[in-house]
Amino acid sequence: LLALGPPRHVRELTLAHRALIFSAERELYVEAQFFRSRRAAGWIAEAARRNPRLELIMVMPQAPDEVAFEGQGANPAHRHGEWLQAKAVSRVKRKLGDRAGLFALGRKAALTEEERALVGDGATAFGAGRIYVHSKLLIADGARALVSSANINGRSFGWDSELGLLWEDAEAVGGLRARLWGQLLEQPCEALPAPGGALALWRTQAEANLALA
Repeated sequence: LLALGPPRHVRELTLAHRALIFSAERELYVEAQFFRSRRAAGWIAEAARRNPRLELIMVMPQAPDEVAFEGQGANPAHRHGEWLQAKAVSRVKRKLGDRAGLFALGRKAALTEEERALVGDGATAFGAGRIYVHSKLLIADGARALVSSANINGRSFGWDSELGLLWEDAEAVGGLRARLWGQLLEQPCEALPAPGGALALWRTQAEANLALA
């Protein structure tokens, strides 16, 4: 017998992403290496339609690692992946409007010589040192989280074997959100807004960071 991959009927992790997205009523935080799934974009759009107060905060790398660090931007496979991501992100932005915020991370430090050589490939921006987002994390309303190995793309949703943890301890997940955001936004944990009012803070911090460039 020749096995080409895991059974295609096993979809627990895909369904977990869908369920967590649809459970969000005020705030959906997505930290992901890729966002290339048309289905996931549709789930977020529909969740936002059902919940007019829902805000999306999405953190991703500025460019895929093969493009940013290996100069493979002309590779047809990577160009196709970037096209898929552009389509998915555009759909989310079109449907959510100003309720969606897309962010990348950077160090408050001067570029190293190695990083300067990568500017043309999109590894860095605005003179900030690079931080490459490789995590796969979703948090809904600061109360439920999905931590997994799965990218938000067709390969992870339909082919690769992946592992995920659905975390539904509201107090613990709220603590994760507070500690993570406190580090990223350089804010005391107790000063962070409740779910549903944080997007403005992310935008304010991003604009302040631009002034440092």
